[in-house]
Amino acid sequence: MTLTLNVVVLWLVYFFLLPDTMSGQVFVQRMVLGSGISLVLGLVICWLRTQADLRPTTQLQAQAGSQAQKQISHSKSTLAKEHQEKINELAAPFLLHESHELQTSVEGEAEDDERVGQLFGNYRVVQLLGKGGFAKVYLGEHLHLEKHLAAIKVLRPELPYKFKVDFLNEAQCSLELRHPHIVRFIDFGVKEGIPFLIMEYLVNGTMRTRHPKGSCIPIETVVSYAKQIANALQYLHEQKLVHRDVKPENILLGARGELLLSDFGIMVEAHSTGSLVEQGFAGTVAYMAPEQIQKLPRSASDQYALGVIIYEWLCGTHPFENVEGPPFADRNLKMQYHHLQTPPPALHDQFSSISYAVERVVLKALEKDPKDRWTSVQAFATALEQANQHTSVTVRIPSLRRPSLLSSEQPLTTDHPPSKDDSTSIK
Repeated sequence: MTLTLNVVVLWLVYFFLLPDTMSGQVFVQRMVLGSGISLVLGLVICWLRTQADLRPTTQLQAQAGSQAQKQISHSKSTLAKEHQEKINELAAPFLLHESHELQTSVEGEAEDDERVGQLFGNYRVVQLLGKGGFAKVYLGEHLHLEKHLAAIKVLRPELPYKFKVDFLNEAQCSLELRHPHIVRFIDFGVKEGIPFLIMEYLVNGTMRTRHPKGSCIPIETVVSYAKQIANALQYLHEQKLVHRDVKPENILLGARGELLLSDFGIMVEAHSTGSLVEQGFAGTVAYMAPEQIQKLPRSASDQYALGVIIYEWLCGTHPFENVEGPPFADRNLKMQYHHLQTPPPALHDQFSSISYAVERVVLKALEKDPKDRWTSVQAFATALEQANQHTSVTVRIPSLRRPSLLSSEQPLTTDHPPSKDDSTSIK
């Protein structure tokens, strides 16, 4: 309609501009030419009007789009805020004094002295015992019970609330654990927004202080140690829990020389092979099983860690301490590579006093595939004890994949290396 109106108006203008005197033939030619010009000009005018009409529409669309984007961002911000509020509600006891969280290392050192004399529950801080990346441990004396001492584990105040929630999880799990080879936890509380955990004080220190790196321990002693730690780990596994940080520093010595497992800060729920849940990367790399490095820890991961510890105790070095491999600038990356790819060196080759039967039991616990390890950590400790007790025993041990070791039907004795003509047995 608009185009037709434009053409008619233009044609009329053209018609009135024609001269009055001209022949009929010229008049027809001029009329045809005028109609064509009117049509072209009408199209141009229509296009210009269309552009003029579209410009406000485009601006409105842009404004609407911008408004919608703002609404979406606002919705996301609102959801994130609500999620944050839920998390803060969970960690509310720890967030009461955020002003204490941002402290420099110098202030942290000064705080160690300031803590002396402070009260945590029914215990008064006597002195600093030690500190790590996440917490500091103080010696505490009971206010009312004379000479009753305890260790007070206090989370570093500068850590984010996530660590405080994890600390709460450790406290809840730890206080429910009851086992003769697990450190006894006494109480949990929050002081000025900082969570703390009170546990029994073990004056004899850790297995790392008792047996520093490079120490070789007699096999009889190692077997006794293995049975105690395996007993504690088996208890955890039966509770559907995985420790994830079994190492000498987390094994304490009791008053009667017994071993006690400690530090359950990164313990997680165990899952079956068919329902494994990816966890965060946590643990001490030197003792991490291949599947734990891949963030899929399970009960067999603790068995692997105990296997590394026993290997160290027997020969004085970590299985991969002196193993050649691709050059890595980072020591942790190198260790991860060996855990994932490198078979551990044979124990007997390093110390001839270590029997082949014991070697085989330990190396089985260090298999890369968790399915190839012992059926349980308790079975591992039992096999180690039996291998040490007998020079020739008869238990079927599935073959390892190391080419130098035996198949499940081949014999093994403690006085000569494995060969195809040997006959084995561990009871």
